[in-house]
Amino acid sequence: MRIERCYFCSCNIYPGHGMEYVRNDATIFRFCRPKCFKMFKRKKNPRKMRWTKAYRKFNNKDLVNDPSQMFEQKRSEIEKYDRTKWEKMLCSIKQVNTIKHNRESHFIRKRLAVGFEKRKEADKQEIKTNLAMINIPLAIRSQVENLNAETIAECEKVCTEAKKVTFDLEKEQEKMEALLL
Repeated sequence: MRIERCYFCSCNIYPGHGMEYVRNDATIFRFCRPKCFKMFKRKKNPRKMRWTKAYRKFNNKDLVNDPSQMFEQKRSEIEKYDRTKWEKMLCSIKQVNTIKHNRESHFIRKRLAVGFEKRKEADKQEIKTNLAMINIPLAIRSQVENLNAETIAECEKVCTEAKKVTFDLEKEQEKMEALLL
């Protein structure tokens, strides 16, 4: 089973899916969905469309020139079936996939680290510009602490009163049930 690539977005096209466009000079263009074909007809550049793999590679969002990606190549000659060769190939495919996954995750982590550093610098700058908001004057700080202590004490009083009321209600309910029986 040969899996083709979309001319516009480079995603997989499985047998029986997609469409082919053949130009007058006999060049074949395969498209995975009507969206890609419409963009091709409008002469849109895939490197400028954010959802294509060409854009991701052009703007360094994906790995480029990685040897682990070279295993997916079109072969013009079909090799004869050999069981030992296929077993080795299946083992190597698993290894290649793990290597590819590790490299991609490392690449993504490296890209995210740059943004993390930028955010860290922006946070430092924000702290420098708004330092007065962070350093609360002592008078205000003591008022806030007093308010917190008072509200905590009030909450505890309300909770104890509510417990007493529920306990009294339960006693009265038991008395009423005893009288009815």
